[in-house]
Formats: sequence, C-alpha cells, structure tokens
Amino acid sequence: MLRRASHLIVLALAATLVVVSAGCHRHKHAPPDLTVSQEPDRVLFEKSLEDIQNHRYAVARLTLQTLLNAYPDSDYLDRAKLAIADSWYEEGGTAGFTHAEAEYKDFITFFPNSPHAAFAQYRAAMCHYRQLEKPDRDRTHARRAEQEFQLLLIDFPDSEYVGDGVIKLKETQEVLAEGEYRVGRFYYIKQAYVATSSRLEELAAKYPNYSRLDDALWMVGQSFEKMEIPNRERAALYYARILTDFPLSGRVEDAKKRLEELGRPIPQPTPEVLARARQ
Repeated sequence: MLRRASHLIVLALAATLVVVSAGCHRHKHAPPDLTVSQEPDRVLFEKSLEDIQNHRYAVARLTLQTLLNAYPDSDYLDRAKLAIADSWYEEGGTAGFTHAEAEYKDFITFFPNSPHAAFAQYRAAMCHYRQLEKPDRDRTHARRAEQEFQLLLIDFPDSEYVGDGVIKLKETQEVLAEGEYRVGRFYYIKQAYVATSSRLEELAAKYPNYSRLDDALWMVGQSFEKMEIPNRERAALYYARILTDFPLSGRVEDAKKRLEELGRPIPQPTPEVLARARQ
C-alpha cells in the first residue's frame, strides 16, 4: 500500500515538473507582445492612417485627437497633426478643403522646421486650386491659390513640390488673366476705351505669360489711339511690345503697320525670344 502511494506521489511530482518546464520554455522562447503597452501612440497613429485610407475620416480624426491629447510628447505629434489636415483634404468638398487649409496652416505655424512643412504649404494651395471656377465665375479661389503657390515658391524654393507648384501657379494665373481679358474685351467692343486700357494694362503688367497677351496689347494700343484725346506715344509702346515679345503672333503685321503710320521705329525681337516663340 505504501509502495503504491509513493509511486503516485512520484508521478504527480513528475507531472508538475513537466508543466513548470513547459511554462518556463514558453516564456523563454515566446515573450508576450508588449507593443501596445510600449507604443500606444504608434498604434493610434497607424490605426488613423488605416481609417483615412478606408475613407473613415471622422473616426480617424477622433483617433488622432486622442493621440494629441493623451500623448503631448509623442514622436508622432507632428505627423498626427498633419494627418488631421490630410483627412479633411481627402474628404474634400467646400467644408473639407476649408478645414484642411486651416489645419495645414496651423501645422506650418507649430512645426515651421518640419520636413513636411513644404508639403503642408503645397496642400494649402491645392485646397484652392481644386476649387477653381471658370474665368467668368467667382475668382476668389483662383486668387487664393495664386497667393499660396507664390508662398510655396518663396518659403520653400528647394522643395520637391516647387516644380508642380510652378505649373499650377501658371494655370491659376491663366484663369485670372482670362477673366480680366474678357472684361477688357467687353469694354473694347462697347468702345469704352479708357476702361479697356485701364483693365488690360494691368493684365499686361501682372500676367506677362498670359496666352492671349498679344491680343490684349493690340486692344490697349488701339484704345489709346481711339480715345477722345489720343495718346499715340503710349499706343506705340504696346504695338512695339507685340513685336519684341510675340514675334510669331498674328498681330505682328498689324502692329508694324501702325508703328510705320505713327512714324515710330520697328523693333526686333532678341534671338532668345524668337527661339522661345518657335518652341
């Protein structure tokens, strides 16, 4: 009887050792995942990015705001702030772009030396660029886009976003210039020559790359000649500019004739301007 009891005790001890050994082995080779407890801010940030990617913008912003409030010293602070702006931008619409621009501007204010500051400025401009109206409509967004793209070129001249910013700035200015051109042409048709010259002179000074500037210069020259008190000196200046700045324009021959009749010299374009026009 005693021998049998001793045998049972030995078996029980052996089983206990196996369990303990297995437990020790498991803890040694498979440590628990401590990621959540060690980097909860990273978990929140990555979750918000996933929500943005899946168009759950409101949920993403709530998560990001939790991160900002709960972990003010987090390494993800700047990226979380930028992600809030991105969520509004991706959501789009009038309200979305309005909130996005405000958030991008806040980001630049709080993190002016961040490597993402140039991106924030580019996106602030894009908030208006994506809402551009036709030239004969409201030009508020065109004017704001022009200002923000110009800030990009001034404040971040070495940024990777400058190239696209230059292209979009030209497109924006084309819209603005076209709006001014249409108003000036309307005055010209109505024979309101003072109003025509005023409007189109400003256009010529502000938007030298406008695609129909040669036509605008012609109308300015004609307006000065047709005013109640003609100003042929100023008219000649605009005819001459057609020849020097737009040597392949369809207005060149007309401008030459007007200069000849006014007794003014016929200027020649530089080789550089001519080569650029041919391109």
